[in-house]
Amino acid sequence: MQLVHWPILRGNPVVVMPKFELVQLCTLIERHKCTFLMLVPPIALQLARDPRVSKYDLSSMRIIISGAAPLGPELERELAERLPKCQVSQ
Repeated sequence: MQLVHWPILRGNPVVVMPKFELVQLCTLIERHKCTFLMLVPPIALQLARDPRVSKYDLSSMRIIISGAAPLGPELERELAERLPKCQVSQ
């Protein structure tokens, strides 16, 4: 739970989505220049493999943390290749 509160405690802006939709996520990252993203493996899979993601500028991303279930090494690598400036961890 500490990780969820970390951005707020540091005074960083936080963008919260009421419901996950890939295009909306990419739009919000691009619009707000998000640098940090907490997600679950099914969302990581979409970010890594869905062709629609390449239509957005996600170059601001620096850290992605996946939780709630294991993120396989292949998927972790795919996501890191798609977002080369971004550190992907669990």
